Amino acid sequence: MAQFINLTEKGFTDAASNLGDPQVLNNYLQQIETGDILDLSYQGQNTDPLRDAEITKIRNEISSKTAISNEIENTINSKKDIENGIKSQIDKLIINPNDPTVIPKGGMFSWPKFLSLLLIFIGLSIFLFLYYSGIPYQAFRDCVEPVGIFPTLYEYLNFVFPSLFILVAFVFFAFGIGLHLAIDISSNRWIKSTIIILIIIITFILDVFMAIRIHDCQDLIFFEKTGSNLAPWYKSNIVFVLFLLGFVTFFLWSFLFHNLLNEISKRNILTTLQNSLAKITEMLESLNAKKAEIDSKLNILLTRKENLENLNIPVVITEQINQSKLIYTGSFMTIFNSPIPNADSKRIECERIYEKFKI
Repeated sequence: MAQFINLTEKGFTDAASNLGDPQVLNNYLQQIETGDILDLSYQGQNTDPLRDAEITKIRNEISSKTAISNEIENTINSKKDIENGIKSQIDKLIINPNDPTVIPKGGMFSWPKFLSLLLIFIGLSIFLFLYYSGIPYQAFRDCVEPVGIFPTLYEYLNFVFPSLFILVAFVFFAFGIGLHLAIDISSNRWIKSTIIILIIIITFILDVFMAIRIHDCQDLIFFEKTGSNLAPWYKSNIVFVLFLLGFVTFFLWSFLFHNLLNEISKRNILTTLQNSLAKITEMLESLNAKKAEIDSKLNILLTRKENLENLNIPVVITEQINQSKLIYTGSFMTIFNSPIPNADSKRIECERIYEKFKI
């Protein structure tokens, strides 16, 4: 049966007698969470209509979280099947390194495919090196004739290569390598998506910025010669061509780089399978942790629902629980205004515990 307590005084007392021990806060928030303890101010406030409405709300939450938990469990089972399949293939290779029945995901290594990718990759690498070393030079050079989209051979040999502009090309190559690492190594979707989006945005901005600079330079020279302007940059063929040659080609190069390394990795099937197993294992750990968190909240909701449906137990509604947690935590945290041992670390842990119990 739920107890109604003055949680303000309780928080002060518990914090003082236990020197702000975070575990004490955790224990009492757990009891408040399930409706076993509420603040004294809510005594006698519940009615049957409120109880019925709260039961309906909790049932909907239970249904939603159950669906999420089941979906995660299905994903876990699917990944476990993949994990078991990879383990089986690894065991076969350990017994017989040349086992012909072991075929990794993506197929076996192919020399024709590898050489084709390599030749295209080398060609695009040379092009992008010339592009991303020459275009910055064109974008930041003085606006004097002649100025074209690309530097001349004379300008490359005498101005571009001896300067720091060639380093710009390696920056974009690093972006391409970053895309491969984000796709191939990171199993965290948020980290992977963040890295990919940042690289896309930065590359896009730099490519468009340099294209606009070259367009503006040509527009200035054209105006000095004719007294009229070229089309605005957003309608300019120059900007479109540079965007196509730079931004689009860069991502084509990145795609080829990623596939080329994946093709090379197929030469060592055992290493490829072990890497795949490590990724699947990491993914399963993340999914199990997420499911455990959902199931923990689900159990709290089920306990609260049982308390509400039992007529011998006072009715508890969500707002009262949330406010009771806030009242108790607020008074408990005042201990950290006084000098106590390890105050900063205890305060941080108490804040983390309170955030954990917020639904």
